[in-house]
Amino acid sequence: MTFTVLTLSQMGHVLAICSERRSLFGQGWRSNVPPLGAVAATIALQMAAIYVPALNRLVWTSALSSPELTLALAVSVSVFALVALGYVVLRPFATPIGAGGVAAVRSVPSHKKRELPEAPWK
Repeated sequence: MTFTVLTLSQMGHVLAICSERRSLFGQGWRSNVPPLGAVAATIALQMAAIYVPALNRLVWTSALSSPELTLALAVSVSVFALVALGYVVLRPFATPIGAGGVAAVRSVPSHKKRELPEAPWK
């Protein structure tokens, strides 16, 4: 059960952080297809590792009952929900992308650049 919770929680986290600015629901499901495919493949492999008898022996797992799988899914979805909630709660306090608290640097025309003095130890 722990293996399933860890795997599904990581997949929920991957889905939640596909964008720095918006949640998965805000940007749309089709905005970043490769991670969705990777998540779907990982979940399919996880379910195979749990429920296919030959794979049970290979990865030392046992089939989960319905209540156990439901609990594992609920805990895993909570990771996604908490990260998505963070987008809503923390968005008003977020620094705009590109600002980063660093002052903008103007470009100096090349004919006005100063030559730096040579280091005295050379």
